[in-house]
Amino acid sequence: AQAPASAEEGAAQSDPMKVAYGAKNWADTCARCHNMRDAKSLRDDPWRAAIAHMRVRAGLTGEEAENVLVFLQLSN
Repeated sequence: AQAPASAEEGAAQSDPMKVAYGAKNWADTCARCHNMRDAKSLRDDPWRAAIAHMRVRAGLTGEEAENVLVFLQLSN
């Protein structure tokens, strides 16, 4: 994984609840339409783009999308 872009992003990534909620949202929401990919299948930037695109399509709140992104980025 790449280093966080800011201190705020680093703090978000160190919150274990964000990771836990992100993992649950990813499994519950993304699996409705997709076969589950390995979180390691993409690097940080492609995951960022994918989550930004899918947030609207999946009806995720900003916080849910951020949690999923934190989970994916820490998992790769």
